[in-house]
Amino acid sequence: MTDRCIGIVGLGLIGGSLALALRRARPRWTLLGVDKDPATRAQALAAAAVHEATELAEASLSRCDAVVLAVPAPALVELIPVLAGRMREGAVLTDVGGSKAEPCRVGALQSRVVFVGGHPMAGTEFRGFGAADPALFSGATVALCPPAAAVNAGTGIDDGRNAAVALVGEIWRAAGAGKLLEVAAEAHDRAVTYASHLPYLPPASPATAPSGARPCSTPSSPQRPARWRRACVRWRRSSRKTPRRPARGSQIWPRSDAQ
Repeated sequence: MTDRCIGIVGLGLIGGSLALALRRARPRWTLLGVDKDPATRAQALAAAAVHEATELAEASLSRCDAVVLAVPAPALVELIPVLAGRMREGAVLTDVGGSKAEPCRVGALQSRVVFVGGHPMAGTEFRGFGAADPALFSGATVALCPPAAAVNAGTGIDDGRNAAVALVGEIWRAAGAGKLLEVAAEAHDRAVTYASHLPYLPPASPATAPSGARPCSTPSSPQRPARWRRACVRWRRSSRKTPRRPARGSQIWPRSDAQ
């Protein structure tokens, strides 16, 4: 089994669960944890989830074969070029965000590293390292959004994309993922939007939709990969409760004048 050095930036529910799962499944891997909160770092070290836990400024990211970015959405995209600039050339950067188009767009601009978008279909209503669970990803589906260019157009030589996707897949398989699905970022976001909105649709009937609204396209749209759509729906049903307020649900109907 190949020894790896993996960095995890953000040791909350997702990052902390990933660290605990990898420590259990791949004890020979070196895990570097990064978090801005001293208490979180102390918790992660006390739980032996990581070998080191530092602030970002002190993190030795150049040692990592891959870095997993597991921070909330507002900071995630901003951190991509920051992390890429501190990683070694050719290393792999990935994330866990629920929206993929913008992270993948920014990730594709980084020439130093190979960015692979990731989205584990797992979670709970709790936050923080205290809620971390090494079994969180057991049997879960993980979406992988590979870089657009798999092969150098001039030479026909693999530019590292396939190896990068394989490494990210290896990380999630080790964490317990049951299925890996490669999907384009835009297709991912359409499917997740549909799955996230699904519970709102029964109470928010066309009669309660705002003026000028039109229903979303049907789930059988050929633009949505069937397997990925089903995975999103299963995740959405299992991870959240159906809302009861039609007024809130009616807000998801897209207005024609906004297209």
